Amino acid sequence: MFLPACSEAQAAIVRALREQFGYWLSPIVAVVNDCHGHQTYTAIKCGATCVLNVAIPAEAQVKLLQSMALPGPVIDEQPRSTALRPVPDAAQQRQLADGEAETLTHLLCSDETVCTIARRFFCSERTMYRKIRTLYDALNVSGRSELRSLVALQARAG
Repeated sequence: MFLPACSEAQAAIVRALREQFGYWLSPIVAVVNDCHGHQTYTAIKCGATCVLNVAIPAEAQVKLLQSMALPGPVIDEQPRSTALRPVPDAAQQRQLADGEAETLTHLLCSDETVCTIARRFFCSERTMYRKIRTLYDALNVSGRSELRSLVALQARAG
């Protein structure tokens, strides 16, 4: 059963169906157009089994719906590579100003939280997470622990 859940009134309908028929009813898929996550959260909170978000590419959502409808795992036709990530393009590298990458690397190797680091750079946490992701991509690491290992290896070598 597909139901729109883009407003509080529509989410209330999903809630009423769940309360009336219980969880034994066939899956309820809430349809939202959600860029921020609020509609999705509301739909799930009201009892939707799954959320179809028209703001997300259809191919990704088809796999989710298949996993809900079919028993067993859905096999991805394109296996994910564990190889190193591609080098970021010039636009991504420009997001970190001169010297900013070194400072950010130093702070990420410390015990500073992302919130504290963002305040030092006079930006929001979200912007800081983007800068951190850009740095990680440029250095080909996936997180702080790999970054610390890389910095330690460079210190030993240099």
